[in-house]
Amino acid sequence: MGQSVNTIRIPVTTTGVDGSGVGEASSAGVRAAIMSFYIKYHASAPGTTDVVITEVGGAGRTLLTRNNTNTSGEFPVRISEVGNTGTAGSGVTPYFLGGEQIKVAVTGANALAPAVEVFAYVLQ
Repeated sequence: MGQSVNTIRIPVTTTGVDGSGVGEASSAGVRAAIMSFYIKYHASAPGTTDVVITEVGGAGRTLLTRNNTNTSGEFPVRISEVGNTGTAGSGVTPYFLGGEQIKVAVTGANALAPAVEVFAYVLQ
């Protein structure tokens, strides 16, 4: 059986005062390699919108941070490889999740439903 690329959609609704709206949402558990995230902002999202994507459980790593922007786009995410002694390697590899959730936290937005939609493209 081969691997396939799948999409995980995580919409985030924000509440609060314009420019200070907050919200968060999480995916179900993910067992996959994360290839990229596409962040789609609501047409009324302000330029003060911050998006932080993290893993829930596991090492709790921050996978992507976008500050003070409302420009939609795709963001490939990779980590630098290291040798068996901990020294920097020459390549990069995707993040691997072994069942952890992907959490998206949004701050600095307006009250919007959804303020942000994150699409995680994963290799399973």
